[in-house]
Amino acid sequence: VLSSWFGALASYRGATFPVTPNTIPDQGNAVILATANERVTGVTWPQIQGPTVAVVTNPNDPYGKLLLVLGRDAAELKTAATALAVGAPTLSGQTATITQIEQQKPRKPYDAPNWLRADRAVKFGELADTDALNVSGYSPDLIRVNFRMPPDLFAWREKGIPVDLRYRYTPRAEPDKSTLNININQRFLRSEPLLAIRHDATSRVDRLLDKVMPDGTVPARVKFQIPLFMLPAQTQMQFHYYYDYIKQGECKDVVLDNVRGTIEPDSTIDISHFSHFIAMPDLAAFSNSGFPFTRMADLSDTAVVLPDSPTPADYSTYLTVLGRLGDSTGYPATGITVAAARQAETLGGKDLLVISSGGRQPLLQQWAQYMPVSLDGNAKRFSLSDKVYQLFSWRDSDSRTNAKPTRQTLAFNSASTDAIVAGFESPLSGGRSVVVIAANQPAGLHEAMRAMLDPDLVKSIQGSAVVIREKQVDSLAADQTYFVGSLNPLLYVQWFLANHPLLLALLGIVAALLLAVVLYLSLRARAKRRLAL
Repeated sequence: VLSSWFGALASYRGATFPVTPNTIPDQGNAVILATANERVTGVTWPQIQGPTVAVVTNPNDPYGKLLLVLGRDAAELKTAATALAVGAPTLSGQTATITQIEQQKPRKPYDAPNWLRADRAVKFGELADTDALNVSGYSPDLIRVNFRMPPDLFAWREKGIPVDLRYRYTPRAEPDKSTLNININQRFLRSEPLLAIRHDATSRVDRLLDKVMPDGTVPARVKFQIPLFMLPAQTQMQFHYYYDYIKQGECKDVVLDNVRGTIEPDSTIDISHFSHFIAMPDLAAFSNSGFPFTRMADLSDTAVVLPDSPTPADYSTYLTVLGRLGDSTGYPATGITVAAARQAETLGGKDLLVISSGGRQPLLQQWAQYMPVSLDGNAKRFSLSDKVYQLFSWRDSDSRTNAKPTRQTLAFNSASTDAIVAGFESPLSGGRSVVVIAANQPAGLHEAMRAMLDPDLVKSIQGSAVVIREKQVDSLAADQTYFVGSLNPLLYVQWFLANHPLLLALLGIVAALLLAVVLYLSLRARAKRRLAL
C-alpha cells in the first residue's frame, strides 16, 4: 500500500525501495513498519493503542526522519498504512492514532485516476490545468495535455480515437500560413489554419464576435481521430500555435506581440465506445502500464506470491514493482493480496505476480511446463522465436502483427547472473495472467528493477519472455496463447473469422451448399405442384 502510494507521488521520477530488517540507516530518512511486539534497536515510538502513524527523528542523523507505521497486530498495521495512503492530506501532528476509516466503495475496472475514463468523454480541463492551456506571443511554448491509455483497447476496424477540439486564437490581419499544429509525443498528426479577419470592412458577424470575445480572439472547432497505434501507454498531446510573419520592409517591421491562443478546457477525447480485448502474454503492457494488474486501480484482482522464506532482495523487488504500478494508476494498492508459495492454490481467480531469487520459489519448478523461460540455479532454459531477429518493433492493436510463435528451446548451464521477466496464462484459472520476475542471484533482481525504471531499457521489455543482463535487455519470444477481455458477439465472430480465413472459406462453401439444397427442394416441390395441376 505504501510503496504504491510513494510510486504515485514520485511519478516519472521513479521510486525504489531498499529493504533492511530491524536496522535503520546511518543517515537520511526511512519508513518503519512494526507491530506492538516488535522493536527496532535505538528507536523509541509512542505507545500503540491502535493503528498509528508517527514521525520521529532518526537517532543516527539529527537531520533525518523516520516515518512510523504501527499497529497492535497485522490488521491494524494495514489499517494505518491505508489511512496514510488515502488520507495523508488530512493527517496532522507528530503522532496520529486512527480511530475510524470507512470501508471504501469497491473499485470498478479501468477507473484508475491516472487513466482516461472508459465510461464517458473526458474534457481537457480534467487532464491539464486551465492556465497551462493558454499561450501568448509569436513564439509560444507548446500546450501540453498528458494522459494515460488502457493498453487493451481494441481498435480493429476502428478509425481511431475521436477528439472534439475547441480552440481560440487572435485572428490574422491578412491571410497567411499561420497554423495550429497538433502532435502526439512529438510526432506530427495534423495542422489547422489560423484564418484572417479583415477589419477594414467590418461585418455584422465581426461586430458580434467582438462582443462575445472582447479579448479579440475567435473561436474554432474541429473533430478528428487519432490512430490507436500513435497512442502509447503514456501520451502527450501537443499543440503549437505557429504565426507566420510577413516582412514589409525596413522601418515597417515593428512586431506588435499581442497574439493569444488557447485550447478550450471543454475539448474532449472519448474512448468509451472501445472494447477491451488484448492478446496475452504482453510484457509491454505490463512494463509500461502494469497491465493486467492495474485493470483494478486498487489491485484487488492481484496477488503477489513471494518465496516461503523471502530475502530483502525479494521484498525490495516486490515493493519497487508496486511503486511502478502506483505510478501507472495514481492510486494506492489497498486491495492487493500477498501470499507465500505454499498458499498459491488458494489464489484462483487472481492475476499473479511471482517473485523469486536464488531458486527459493518452488512455483518455478511446479509451473515450468507453462513458462517460456526458467531458472534453476545455474540451469537455464529459454524458449526462442523469430522475435530475436527482429530489427524494429512497432506497436499495433492487431495481435497478428506482434505474434511470434515459439520455434525452439535452448537449455544450458552457466554461472552468470541473469534475470528474467516472463508472462503466461495462470495454471490456476483460465483467462488470468502470471508474470514472473526471477533471478538466479539476488543481484539479478536489482538489474531487472533498474531496467523497468529506465525509460530507454523499458522499451525492450515486450513479448512473453525477456532476459536481463546488466544494461542489456533481450526479448526472446512473443508467443500469444490466450486473450483477456471481451467483445460483443457480432464483433467477436467477425474478428474470429478474419483470423481464420480457411474456416471462413469453409463456412462459405457450406452456406452455398445449404442454399443450393433449399433452392433444389423448393423448385422440386414447385414442379410437383405444377404437374399435379
